[in-house]
Amino acid sequence: MIQQITPLETQKVLDLCSGIGGFTLGHLISGGFETVAFCEINHYCQQVLNLRFPQIPIISDIHDITVESLCRVGVKEIDGIIAGLPCPPKQFAIRNSQLLIRSKRHESKY
Repeated sequence: MIQQITPLETQKVLDLCSGIGGFTLGHLISGGFETVAFCEINHYCQQVLNLRFPQIPIISDIHDITVESLCRVGVKEIDGIIAGLPCPPKQFAIRNSQLLIRSKRHESKY
């Protein structure tokens, strides 16, 4: 016998490097999570997210995520962060660090 386990409380998550929303779709199916905002820089992916999840706001650049920017799009609180990593290096590099990122397509010092 399969028993459905219902979460006690829905967790509000911020979805970084969202792609076309695979994690959010999985969470909708499994339950227990509510995506309150996406962060995705790719224009094509943003279009797909807008079609699939028109009620969820999108912040384009991960560097623009602040408490203030989340409040501006209606996000008051989050319980966790999910991320579709690896995000392409130039999109996810941390500002003002000396992180060296190497991949087949990129070699950049940030």
